[in-house]
Amino acid sequence: MNHKVSPKKVRLTCLDILTAIAALLVISGHHRFLEEYALWYHIYKEVVYSFHMALFMLVSGFLMQYSYPSWPVSYSQYVGRKLRKFLPAYFAVGIVASVVASSSFIDFFRNILLLFYDPVNGSIQIIWYIYVLIIFYALMPFIMKLSERNIFAILPMAFLLSLVSSSFGSILCLRSASYLFFFFLLGILLCRYFQYIRRIKLIYWLLLATPFLIYVAFFIYLERNPFAFLGGRTFSSILALPLCLWIGVYLDKGRYKLTNVVCGLLSKYTFSIYLWQMFVINALWLVFSRFSKCALTPYTTLLYLIISSALTIVICITLAIGYKKSMQWIQIIKSR
Repeated sequence: MNHKVSPKKVRLTCLDILTAIAALLVISGHHRFLEEYALWYHIYKEVVYSFHMALFMLVSGFLMQYSYPSWPVSYSQYVGRKLRKFLPAYFAVGIVASVVASSSFIDFFRNILLLFYDPVNGSIQIIWYIYVLIIFYALMPFIMKLSERNIFAILPMAFLLSLVSSSFGSILCLRSASYLFFFFLLGILLCRYFQYIRRIKLIYWLLLATPFLIYVAFFIYLERNPFAFLGGRTFSSILALPLCLWIGVYLDKGRYKLTNVVCGLLSKYTFSIYLWQMFVINALWLVFSRFSKCALTPYTTLLYLIISSALTIVICITLAIGYKKSMQWIQIIKSR
């Protein structure tokens, strides 16, 4: 069965929840400076880093499938629209980061060049994900021509590619793209079979999530990824995804209106949060370390993490809304 026609575009609460989980994991995992104050945060960050980008790519693959135009569209139109959406933000953040991080004009010029072919080694590493997204958007029109049977046939190869991804270089984000391609395909299949997957009883999702809880216990005991010798993140990501799906389905089926509203807000502004969260996190830490007389302990580190993450979300959403309003005013002024 070939899914060239996308389903009706209604907002999916479960997908909002998964997106919100991914956003919260990214924000909470980027407080690296807290590692020297609390061992628990080091372990937490390492566990989060072992699967959070795979979750992001699963959601991205789902969204690409779900939002794919149901009307005939040329390859250049589809990819061109995505480039117009992502490239301005990509280069804006990259240029700002290059200005801040560069110590000389040569250093600045080098960082700008890296934006084109190796953002992982640039002045702000987190935007590599946008680079990978653009690669997958370029592949999406070809994948849409494949049936589920064809995608299932590709999955084993994508899985092996993910396992050996560490052997690739960072140029053109080949290492990251090869690692995440498997989860990108899983997201597409999740969308195509979502009406059946969401009917799975919660108890079965919880059973599927149990291996991840065991994995976390081993991680805490060993203080490192127990799958490090097997490709590391690929296996830990596969174990973590059922737990994330269980949380999404559980909250979706339950009567948690406020939680779902908050998740919907986070999902709506995830792109802006992802773009600016590192700037805000570091700015908040700079203010705290300079003016606060509170000494961080393993317990107060948790409090700081919660407050900093909440403020980061609020500030990033405020910036996104402010930018949108300013663009609207500019359009009004131009129309006059």
